[in-house]
Amino acid sequence: MANTLNNVNVAQIADRSIQYLGLNFFPLSALSTDFSDDIKSEGESVSTRIPAAIAAKDLSSGYAADDVSNTGVTVTLNRFRGPVFAFTDLEASKAGDVNWLKDNFIEPAMEGMMNDIFQYIFGLVTAASYPNSSIITAANMDSDELADLGTELSTLKVPKSNRSAILPPGHYGGLIKDSIIEDASAFGDTDAIKEGTIRKARGFRIHEFASIPNNSESMAGFVCHKSAFAFAARSVADPTTIMGNAPLGVENRVDPVTGLPLQFRAWYEPKDGKYYFSMGTLYGASKAQPNALRRITTA
Repeated sequence: MANTLNNVNVAQIADRSIQYLGLNFFPLSALSTDFSDDIKSEGESVSTRIPAAIAAKDLSSGYAADDVSNTGVTVTLNRFRGPVFAFTDLEASKAGDVNWLKDNFIEPAMEGMMNDIFQYIFGLVTAASYPNSSIITAANMDSDELADLGTELSTLKVPKSNRSAILPPGHYGGLIKDSIIEDASAFGDTDAIKEGTIRKARGFRIHEFASIPNNSESMAGFVCHKSAFAFAARSVADPTTIMGNAPLGVENRVDPVTGLPLQFRAWYEPKDGKYYFSMGTLYGASKAQPNALRRITTA
């Protein structure tokens, strides 16, 4: 049976991990509409709907009703994911402090966790689910191309607010080199020159992500409105609320930037002679409004 882990501050693990998330990942709300509040207490799925367009008509002859319809969207909490890592007594003894070992592996563990979530969402972006696309190579990516992508969304009546561009480093770098974005007098921001970053351009929040899958369809990135995906997440059940003397430390946090509920655990297993650390979350995502996303492909 495992014993409570001594001399390891689980709250500190959680706080340091949240800081890493906030500094290195963009909000899930940039991609999706969050339905976590509708499912945070019970149930394994949450359903919403996309109403079809309704046209106005001449009412001078009466109020005859037209048929209306909507498309259902269900988000199932089917992704219980997170990293688990451990250190042996020998490793802790050589390091002199298990906390030193733990601190060195927090950032890689968090990066692996968040990359897993984003890879799952990116994997939903296929031609079958989101048919609209534009061919733009990294060499051709500039603010004019971004403006054209915005026009394509507007033509499909996608709201101008809450738009984001999710770009790989090559396309992101193309934007940074654009003379309009480099010109602080035109852009009102010197980050492109000083920091190598872009916060917003042509109505889009700009986010760089280094490992966007091509989904076997030459996809490089995409632009979208937050209605493109539906997302929901819930904190993992805390065993210490049911069994107060459960032999482990538990901390629950909600990252203020990504909005993701996270649970951190730490325990010692004497049979294995190992100090264990884990992070976990329960979430689900699904396609929502197909016209709210336009894929950027290279061919």
